[in-house]
Amino acid sequence: MPIPEGYAQATWQFQGFGVPLGAVITAGLDIGGAPPTPLELAEGLFDAFAGSVINQLTPTVALTGVRVKFGPDATGPAADFNGNAPGLNSGEQTSPNVAFLVRKLTAQGGRSGRGRWYIPGVRETSVNSAGDLQSGSVTFMQDELDNFLIAVGALNTNLVILHQPGAPLTTPTPLTALQCDSRVATQRRRLRR
Repeated sequence: MPIPEGYAQATWQFQGFGVPLGAVITAGLDIGGAPPTPLELAEGLFDAFAGSVINQLTPTVALTGVRVKFGPDATGPAADFNGNAPGLNSGEQTSPNVAFLVRKLTAQGGRSGRGRWYIPGVRETSVNSAGDLQSGSVTFMQDELDNFLIAVGALNTNLVILHQPGAPLTTPTPLTALQCDSRVATQRRRLRR
């Protein structure tokens, strides 16, 4: 995805027994004005996630780093912040390919106006045989996603969706919310062969 000037891309990296092949989630960032350095922003984004969403992930999954790349693509600086924040929701984890499905919502309609995250570390007892999350699990995760967005806003940045070349929308689209789906999602690529 091209990163325009005044914007950045963040990549949260996960490791651990619960994600044997690793996992990442990404988001665009509006860094207009006087942004912090990429390293300061990476550390702040690590702390924002570790202080919120990590509370709902199992201990077999750990947030191990955040990479921030400022735009423009060719010349923008980048930095990595490494740490270790294991999940704090005790209990057995579902298989590695089962994840929380988090929808990135914007004020725009259509496919270009939305995105999603697959966040690993779902607790086994939080999911029924049909793949539905218990209502309490959805509520707790939603609270943590809301807290995460507040923490990101405190860093003087906001999450956006970056768009592919040729997409109907070209300017990055600000997120209005992160929404935890009531059903888990699966990804075949997260299973070992």
